[in-house]
Amino acid sequence: MAYSSTESGRFEVYIRPISQNSANGGPGIGKWQVSSAGGTYPEWSSTSKEIFFRSPENQIMAAPYTISGDTFVPGKPRVWSTVHIAEIGTSRNYDVHPDGKRILALLPAESKGDSHVTVLLNFFDELKRKVK
Repeated sequence: MAYSSTESGRFEVYIRPISQNSANGGPGIGKWQVSSAGGTYPEWSSTSKEIFFRSPENQIMAAPYTISGDTFVPGKPRVWSTVHIAEIGTSRNYDVHPDGKRILALLPAESKGDSHVTVLLNFFDELKRKVK
């Protein structure tokens, strides 16, 4: 389970195992800190051994990890993108694409640049129209 907590005095991202043994106080009990300079809203990658999270500066961070026996071994977090995402309070405002290579995120209103969104409705109707 990935979560964020202020138990260290600021929000950090942690990992804890969820298993029958850990629930009963047996082997597998542990907690590992993933972030090193603050972090919230962790999200597992579905295609690689990485955890994404939001930094205090509102950047998306990625931390690699390995598993060794019953031990989670976090790697050094890195900035995944230099683009700052919007601060919207207590909600996660990004999501990792299933391919693990792209992220959909809400950007601040004042952001400038080549960011854009294209929404295509009725895709198959549009395709039929273009083929005729």
